[in-house]
Amino acid sequence: MPTGPGAETLPAETLPAEALPAETTARAPRLTRRGACCTPCTIGCWPAPPCRSTYATGSLSLLPNIGLGLAAGKVLSRSSTATWSAEVGGTWQFLDDEDFADDGNPGAGDWYQIRAGAKTSFNPSGRRHLTLRYGALWLQANGEPNILQRPGNYAGLYASVGFETDLTSRISAGPEIVVMAVTRDSEFRVRSVPQFNYRLTWWLDASEGTPLRRAPRGELYAGGVAIASPGFGGGLEAGQVFSRTPTGTWSFELQAGWQDTSDTLWFDGGGTWAQIRGGIKVSSSPCARAHWTLRAGAVWLRATAANSFLDRATDHVGGYVGVGYEVDLAPGLTTGPELSLLLVSPESRLSPHLVPQLAWHVLFNF
Repeated sequence: MPTGPGAETLPAETLPAEALPAETTARAPRLTRRGACCTPCTIGCWPAPPCRSTYATGSLSLLPNIGLGLAAGKVLSRSSTATWSAEVGGTWQFLDDEDFADDGNPGAGDWYQIRAGAKTSFNPSGRRHLTLRYGALWLQANGEPNILQRPGNYAGLYASVGFETDLTSRISAGPEIVVMAVTRDSEFRVRSVPQFNYRLTWWLDASEGTPLRRAPRGELYAGGVAIASPGFGGGLEAGQVFSRTPTGTWSFELQAGWQDTSDTLWFDGGGTWAQIRGGIKVSSSPCARAHWTLRAGAVWLRATAANSFLDRATDHVGGYVGVGYEVDLAPGLTTGPELSLLLVSPESRLSPHLVPQLAWHVLFNF
């Protein structure tokens, strides 16, 4: 690089990342109106291969009920492409959907679960990892269990896919989707049970001498949403980025919402409306202040209030797709509207119905 009087000084955007000081590379991308003059931030790689080997994990667990989990693991083998660990953990789900949206049916009892197996984590030199988990489990379902329907002790196998991000040298976080194949101990009849876990991992032996630059702002985000249709309501949402490209930012996202079911808009009386949706969000123009967004995924809703869109007051499952427009008011604050369409059917029979919704998101970027 030329130095001295008369030497040309290149703008920071044109320099390779390794030529920039740490505080420059850690900075969020420069926001512009058109977003065509900068490269989106990447989370980067480890400066040296991490030698972490022992970890503890806490998790938020959804399906069939809602609860918490604890686990511990030990890395047994590592290569340039993956690490392999042994894991053991337990989950206690103590909240039922009836605790949030009571439709008059009996509530499910507590759900206890123990898992023992292995974990494969890919791309060890990067800070985002595709993860696979697999092994054996035992569970006890009490009361009137969701999905399984019959209480008792069950045993079987599990497999999961997810991703994790190394936020610091000691902390990793990320979601996973699990499928369990179990049978009751008194008869052989295999049933499948889905589960979602969001894991926060603490590495007990992380090297303090291996610094990591700050993850780009917005790698994790959370906030609130106002929802209109069939009535008025709101909810909470959170997401985590799993890919950044020059054309878009890809995230996994969860949202839980409730609505007022009085005689407003398309409701015909009182009752309950609660919904949970989870899926993918794509945000365009990573270096611009304004972004078109596309959201799509799966949705569950409970409607016990008569309305113009559903012909039955019961639980519904299906999918959603939404198009929106969001603006970065500040590096840590994003907001904007979304128009979405839910295609759902009652759980007990196939009878698709369309439900339009208008939402306004307010997101805090971490």
